[in-house]
Amino acid sequence: MINTRQPKALTHDEKKAADAAFSGRPFNDAWSGSARAVYDSIVKALPHADVAIPTPSHVEDSAEAPSAQSEPLQ
Repeated sequence: MINTRQPKALTHDEKKAADAAFSGRPFNDAWSGSARAVYDSIVKALPHADVAIPTPSHVEDSAEAPSAQSEPLQ
């Protein structure tokens, strides 16, 4: 017999955990155990890359860096 259960909708913290996992952000310990399971499952399934994910401080630094172009485009 085939199981035809409807998929369960994610709770608010499960959605937050999924978003964090896909974005490379850390898990928030205030989220539920089921959110932890969602987060861990997604992180485990994603390909592992040896690329540093920029933190907000790095993003601000790169935004303040001077441009290589010194003259406006015409």
